[in-house]
Amino acid sequence: MKLLRNLLCVSLLGLVMFSCQSKEDRVLKSLQSLSMQVEQRAQQFTEKDWEDVVAKFEKIHSDALECDFTEEQLKEFGRLEGKLSSTLAKEGSKKLGRKVQDLIDKGKSLIEGFIEGLGENTDEED
Repeated sequence: MKLLRNLLCVSLLGLVMFSCQSKEDRVLKSLQSLSMQVEQRAQQFTEKDWEDVVAKFEKIHSDALECDFTEEQLKEFGRLEGKLSSTLAKEGSKKLGRKVQDLIDKGKSLIEGFIEGLGENTDEED
């Protein structure tokens, strides 16, 4: 019973603290948290993780449109958004580069097999 009461008190305290923050501060904290998460774990992300990141990023951006940022908050939002965008672009280009390399490797095998098949056909005609 005491544990339940303590848990309830902690939950209420968290709710009060959260509600005391302005919407602008919550949006900035969300963007900062997402940016740090991506920066620290981007290399381990799966395709699903990237989809989640993009969805969260779009939600934060949508929420930001409803905010009345101060000039300082707006600069910080822009900095964080730029940092996250550059990480997304870097990781995306790395993945794209790997996919292109895979396609090239598969293409080489296809061409080699095709040439090999042509060679077999000409040998049979002789």
